[in-house]
Amino acid sequence: TLSPAQFKFAQSTLCTLRKQKDTVPLNPPVDYIALGIPHYPKIIRHPIDLSTVDKKFSASNP
Repeated sequence: TLSPAQFKFAQSTLCTLRKQKDTVPLNPPVDYIALGIPHYPKIIRHPIDLSTVDKKFSASNP
């Protein structure tokens, strides 16, 4: 469990990370069908992207 200060710091860090141009490909979930890689879910069993991390993190607000 994070303290309110730790939560605020982590949230700020995640926000800063998502705004970086180099992380743009990591923001949305991978659309493996559109990308033509139907085997993706067999190889990547627990995919995660920054938008999903942000949603889960925000939902856990202490």
